[in-house]
Amino acid sequence: MSRLNDPENFRGRVNYAAQVIAYGRRPTRGFDNCFENYDGDEVATVILRRSKKNARLAANLHCYLNMASLEAAADRLADVRPASCPKSPDKGGPARRPSSMLGSEIRCRRDPPDHDVGNADNRRTSEPVR
Repeated sequence: MSRLNDPENFRGRVNYAAQVIAYGRRPTRGFDNCFENYDGDEVATVILRRSKKNARLAANLHCYLNMASLEAAADRLADVRPASCPKSPDKGGPARRPSSMLGSEIRCRRDPPDHDVGNADNRRTSEPVR
């Protein structure tokens, strides 16, 4: 099992997702895994909290996560501390909602158009927000 699939690795999943977002990396299956352990709202909420102190993360956040869903989850989890976030549904935790957080329908202004997602070397043609 990948460490990003491990429900006990909450902090590692938050760290990985935050790095992908902050540095404008292309989301992978590993990135999606960070939100798929029945605690996607909690992972996203911790990332939102970190973005208040990290300008790079804040600048790119809207390119990866649906801000309306993220802010609603953060409001609902305002009193929850990160150490108590990861809970599975069989232990009374939150429902699994990874697709509500992923911002695939939101396009970052700096993303290239759909027909130009990379050059011949399969690299991005636009720079992420820095």
